[in-house]
Amino acid sequence: MDARETDNINLYLELLDILIDSANVSANEVLEYSHIVTSLEGNIENLTNNLLKEDIRYLTHLNNNAFVLLVKTNLPTDMWEELANNVFLSAPSTQIFHFLSEDEKSELFQVDNSQNNYELAVQDAKNDLPGFSTYDFASTDIVLKSFEFAFSEDRKVKLKTNSYGKNYDRLAKELNQFLEGKEISVDENFEQVILKLTSGNKILSPQDLSHGELKKLSIYTWLKYMVMPNSIVLMDEVDIALHPKWQYQMIGDLTKWSDKNQYIIATHSPQILSSTYYKNIIMLKNNGSTTEVHKLNKPPIDRDINAIISTIMDAPDFPLELLVKHKRYRLLVNEGKHETQEGKELKADILEHESENSSFFQDINLELGLM
Repeated sequence: MDARETDNINLYLELLDILIDSANVSANEVLEYSHIVTSLEGNIENLTNNLLKEDIRYLTHLNNNAFVLLVKTNLPTDMWEELANNVFLSAPSTQIFHFLSEDEKSELFQVDNSQNNYELAVQDAKNDLPGFSTYDFASTDIVLKSFEFAFSEDRKVKLKTNSYGKNYDRLAKELNQFLEGKEISVDENFEQVILKLTSGNKILSPQDLSHGELKKLSIYTWLKYMVMPNSIVLMDEVDIALHPKWQYQMIGDLTKWSDKNQYIIATHSPQILSSTYYKNIIMLKNNGSTTEVHKLNKPPIDRDINAIISTIMDAPDFPLELLVKHKRYRLLVNEGKHETQEGKELKADILEHESENSSFFQDINLELGLM
């Protein structure tokens, strides 16, 4: 390696160390080093070999003269490979996956045949990355394999104890718990998934399930029969298409379905946040050209959904236009003008949005009773 290559590598390592040591490096500061990445493109193999000699590994993604730093480690190679094999990612198929090429990502935004092309790129990525999955729809093949695996485990128990195990029954019970009014099973040859209504035994097809049911089925079978125990599981937008009740139950479900994993979940769901221990909540806030990381140093004042929305998610917890009308009406009440034409019209307008038994009108009636 010549002196120029060595200087470039040293500059590159210097940049990586800066990014590791600082949580607030701006985009402009990163761009200042873009020429380093450009000059290194032909020397990545040399860089990798020299880092290995130093027993240092930088996991990076270099593409189109840009890079994304993920981690710096001095773990032995076998431990690093074991860790890499135990990281799993699942997200909606319409998510922008930055490990795809720029051309593949741009397909998502093209009018002509973009969805099909992007879906093909995502499918190719899933074939290349065993730990990558999307949970939009459940594959009937995975469901069949999960029942077959459970039955196989029960037979092993039978050979050891002379009594069949309960893996098959437990699997069917857990699946049926989130298929409301429906039952799922397989035929005797494990060749077909059987869906039917609990009442009437009407046979259904997979497309008769709701989007939320398909998603929960997909997450469950993925965790149970594709994700290895003691893994790091990354899940993005896990709440999409799920009923708020199911969103609230999701953390408990994940723990129940596969409790030996570490879960890192990106979500916009106040229901999920309300069910999460506050020390496990990490908030990302944009601050100009940087993203700041915040953790709660104490529990929220309240744990209701409105408190979560306003204090943690920094969003309005009440319609702002209606809040303005409340203030106007309360002012008229205090001035004794609530029975005027203006007051009656404003009250009628508010009643278009809420009941006269709402907490607001109960407070107003209490105030009027004290006057």
